[in-house]
Amino acid sequence: MNFELILTHFYTEFGSIKASFSSKIAATINPNLPVWDSIILEHTKLKKPGSHLPKDVRLRRTVDLYNLISKFYTDFLKHKLAHEMISDFNKQFPESNISDIKKIDLIFWQSKA
Repeated sequence: MNFELILTHFYTEFGSIKASFSSKIAATINPNLPVWDSIILEHTKLKKPGSHLPKDVRLRRTVDLYNLISKFYTDFLKHKLAHEMISDFNKQFPESNISDIKKIDLIFWQSKA
């Protein structure tokens, strides 16, 4: 199960685009997937598709944006800063047993851009 399938399911069943909720379900199923929320969008400097767009266009752009969020994490996890953040997290919470992406998510949420 991935973000696009979950998002499309909610769109098909209920006619609404639930990006944040869909990402949380996807990240619960696969903890190596990032969560979409306003704080993560601030950190990534990305903006969600406008509500003025037709729903089918907004759905496609939402999937594309989530892919950009995922790419941000893939790229960021290669940087020294990410390694330092994860190392600090591991020192504070040595038995956390969560993915590196979740650690970065939690640090971003705490720092609130």
